[in-house]
Amino acid sequence: MKQYSALLVLTLLFCFKGLAQSTDTTGKMVEWLNSEKFRFEKKDSVTELNIWVGNVIVKQNNTTFYCDSAIFNKRTRTLEAFGNVHINDADSVHTYSQYLLYYIDTRIANLKKKVKLTDGKITLHTEELRYDANEKIGDYYNGGRVENGKTVLTSKEGTYYGEMKDVYFKKDVVLKDPGSTLRSDSLLYNTETEIATFITKTTITDTTDKNIVTREGTYDVKNRKAYFSGRPIITDARARTRIVANQIDRNDETGISTLTGNAVYIDSAQGVSVLANYIRANGKEGTFFATRQPLMILKQESDSIYIAADTLFSGRLSKLQHDLDSIAAVNARRDSLLKLEAARKKAVRDSTALTQINVRKDTEKDSVLVPAPNLMDSAVAAVTDSATKRIPLKDTSANQDTHVQRLRAMADSTLAAATADTGVKAPPDTALAAQATKPLLP
Repeated sequence: MKQYSALLVLTLLFCFKGLAQSTDTTGKMVEWLNSEKFRFEKKDSVTELNIWVGNVIVKQNNTTFYCDSAIFNKRTRTLEAFGNVHINDADSVHTYSQYLLYYIDTRIANLKKKVKLTDGKITLHTEELRYDANEKIGDYYNGGRVENGKTVLTSKEGTYYGEMKDVYFKKDVVLKDPGSTLRSDSLLYNTETEIATFITKTTITDTTDKNIVTREGTYDVKNRKAYFSGRPIITDARARTRIVANQIDRNDETGISTLTGNAVYIDSAQGVSVLANYIRANGKEGTFFATRQPLMILKQESDSIYIAADTLFSGRLSKLQHDLDSIAAVNARRDSLLKLEAARKKAVRDSTALTQINVRKDTEKDSVLVPAPNLMDSAVAAVTDSATKRIPLKDTSANQDTHVQRLRAMADSTLAAATADTGVKAPPDTALAAQATKPLLP
């Protein structure tokens, strides 16, 4: 009798296993690999259930499911799993939860309760996740958190793209790393390169009291480099500086910011403002280099001084002296090379002249001894004649005052826009700096 019962159980085991495998009419085989207990139930004429309990293992193609218990519904073609659910998708993506509803034909998995997804690089935590095993795409809609090393990103909604290693965060996005905090409404983050891309208003603050407001750009979390566009604003509360431009390239490691297009650099501590189309500012050394029609404004008690030039440089005296010493050293080496070259050319000329003298030494009139015309006297006479010519100048004092007033008005309006907390726009005249360098005389 015992032998007969054991044989019956073994026969039923193979029958149920074969049933689980043969129910997939689309060719996607569903395999029941293991369980401690099983039961077959037929609810009605069309509903048939396979129930597995204890260390359940089920497989479909390259996707393997582990759980405490599971129900396979032949009619709805679904697999419902409970307790310690683990989905191993081709050994590339692992997903964990306490509940799973899996649609066999579409390979869509709905997971709930303590959901965790990891691809070996990042870990996604949420309470509800919809995962497409075909496309390796996961979506959450009720809050989620992604951890990538020391970087943590949170948002209300998000989409994970397994093939591209991208996560698209939406609504109340916060990115935190040891050095800074980023807040935005939407953000695209690559888990391999650790580069965040944003196209909406974004605010970045760091531990050194720097605040960045931008609408477009990228932020390299790993290398601490950033590119901002859309008229970004960077404020340094400790250094009391503020920079605005159409585009800004920033390196947090070196402290260097490169401003391009209608750039404004304001140093409130020194009372200095600079307008230019290109500014390179070093926050660590407190220096800046401005070119492409720059204008410097020095704030005074009763008035301001406006300085225009081809190139402007400002920095600490020690830094400036170091640069001047470097330039002097370069010039000294250049002068030494020039002197050596001049001596070489002179030796060649002297050798050539000596040869010519020896050839003509027997002639009655040596051409070498014939004095050359006094060219210096001719040049002096020409300059004297030119100096005697009077060039009449027009009375341009009124035009000069008008130009200076217009220049000051345009600069003041630009600085006012740059110092505003919101709504910063480019100056109405993009050639503002160019106006500063126009000659004061017509």
